Amino acid sequence: LVMKFVLKNYFETSCKILFCTVLFWHAYMQVSEASGLYNERLYELIISTPEAVEAKQNLMLNDFEIDLLTKQTGPKVNFSSNGNYPLKTEISPQNSRVSSVDERYIDGKLSLDVQIYDFGAQNELITSENFKKLSGQIELRILEQELYFDLLKTGFEIVALTQNINMIEGDIELHNLDRAIIKKRFIHGTGTSIDIKEAELISLNLENEYRNAKSDLTERRSYFLVKFGQNFDIYRMEIEEIHKLLPEPVKAFEIENGLKIRKLSYEIEAIESEINSIKKSRLPVISSSLSLNMYNLDVGIGNDYSFTGGVNMRVPLYDTGASKSKEYSALMKIKIVKTQIIKEQNIWQQKWDQNNFAISNITNQIDFISKKQSELSDKYELLQNLSKTLQTNFMETVNARVASRQLYREENQLQWELSGRYLETAYLREYLLMND
Repeated sequence: LVMKFVLKNYFETSCKILFCTVLFWHAYMQVSEASGLYNERLYELIISTPEAVEAKQNLMLNDFEIDLLTKQTGPKVNFSSNGNYPLKTEISPQNSRVSSVDERYIDGKLSLDVQIYDFGAQNELITSENFKKLSGQIELRILEQELYFDLLKTGFEIVALTQNINMIEGDIELHNLDRAIIKKRFIHGTGTSIDIKEAELISLNLENEYRNAKSDLTERRSYFLVKFGQNFDIYRMEIEEIHKLLPEPVKAFEIENGLKIRKLSYEIEAIESEINSIKKSRLPVISSSLSLNMYNLDVGIGNDYSFTGGVNMRVPLYDTGASKSKEYSALMKIKIVKTQIIKEQNIWQQKWDQNNFAISNITNQIDFISKKQSELSDKYELLQNLSKTLQTNFMETVNARVASRQLYREENQLQWELSGRYLETAYLREYLLMND
């Protein structure tokens, strides 16, 4: 019965370790799979950030911990010595309290200790560390997704702001031509001072919009440089290419087994293995020992010695409930992690719903602006024709043209904002660095 119990526990723990190894290899292989939004240069940029480097170093700590736990049950060789050299005594040699054995000696002991079996307690700890390593591996993948999303989102914002600034510069140049015409009309008596003031006000608004856009662009470029350690222009081509590859967002998606959920599930597995180790630590531990005892080394090496050996068994009987307290604490941790799973699912669902709502809202705005722009285009063409025959105020034509350009800029800005939302959909689906 004892052998059957031993073999059963050995088989269970071995299977768990093998299962962890397979899971870890599967996770590693998935990292190498890339979606259409993956770019090797951009990926190399994010994995060189301090956050990613730190996460990799934390993974190495798991390897060291597993190695330590594996070696703790291995054979141990120790050497110890003890000696005695009386410095002063006032007891006479004839006194019966004085031993006839030489009181001056140096002895040595070379011992070999081997743990034979602990009913799988140590293997459960190794299994726990393997699950922690899996959790750390997924945590690294989560961080990579976040960094990649942040990089692309920041890149989209920089490109959008650059385009917007170029458009404003063009509009300022065109409006300066209109201002010159309005001043000439005023000089020739066909325009008014009110037209000049209105044109100046439009110019001030354009200049203010230009300064704000330049300020935002400087801030975004600075963020990119500090966060990723490189100038944005080096990677502009790659980011613009990814923008062209953005997939249409899906309307509904269930992330039942997302990265964060899987990470927390592995944490539960790790805690459960710790609980099993605590339970098995209450069972006997069988070990063997072999020692070479060497006496009177001060006289000569190898003259007096003895070999001793045997099989030992340590049985924990009472620990004032310390192991039970550890077990209850671990069970509470499992409840906390399960609550975190529900919390993460709710957070993800909230982000998904908010992003879908934003996509719908931006799409409606773009449709509205497109219709309004079409109406303004027709109005501008009509006013331009009437202006040639002096049937309308030239300033009305200018205002229509300015409004049309402004709508065009707003539409371009909304298109890039929509692209950012598409990108977030891919990020929420964990599709940026992975296959669908």
